[in-house]
Amino acid sequence: MESLHPAATKPAHHPYSGRPHMYTNILIAEDHPLVRAGVKNLLNDYTVYEASCGTEVQGLLTDHPDIDLVLLDLVLPDVNGLDLLKQISHDHPELPIIILSAYDDSELMRRCLDAGASGFIPKSSSHEVILNAVKLVLSGGVFIPPEMLRNTNNHMTPTRLLGIGKTLTERQIEVLRCIAAGKSNRDIAQALVVSENTIKVHVAHILKSLDASNRTEAVVNAQKLGLVSKQVDLE
Repeated sequence: MESLHPAATKPAHHPYSGRPHMYTNILIAEDHPLVRAGVKNLLNDYTVYEASCGTEVQGLLTDHPDIDLVLLDLVLPDVNGLDLLKQISHDHPELPIIILSAYDDSELMRRCLDAGASGFIPKSSSHEVILNAVKLVLSGGVFIPPEMLRNTNNHMTPTRLLGIGKTLTERQIEVLRCIAAGKSNRDIAQALVVSENTIKVHVAHILKSLDASNRTEAVVNAQKLGLVSKQVDLE
């Protein structure tokens, strides 16, 4: 299957290398031709590959190991979208995946993020939101849709939430805000002029204090506390 732009000679796959758009490959997995064409047109600054089913997705990932990002619809004709998400995450752990779905149920969003997705974009989103989410995830961040933040049914009680802020140091809250902005551990370490191992220790404490199993859940809980802004930073 042909890409939008002619193939270019590239170094080994590294999704967060900061290359110009023309050297960034994105795979769109969507069975509806009109939706696929619309997203492809929106991403005209990138090299775009197209797949209409799970079999084509797996084939393209095998043939093009330099793909930098997958935009994955959950409804494909030959595979369960969540199962495919888990399979891709297992086979290509460094490859970021954004779910592009007609559904905006907050529990489904959480399940996708827990299964390895780096973001979830409802198809009702504006072009600007889609592009900003793609940029954020390509830079190493996680896109948390506003719908998830508004509708999430968090298991933590108000009493548990109220006590959390006191368990975090000022530096850890600073790290937490960097996480909410989509920064990687390396980026945070460089910004705060500390070692990456130090940041890992802070992140581990943040997750434990916020009763979170991953960075996304930590940000959601922190936003409920007012520790970080409820406006997701997409830049």
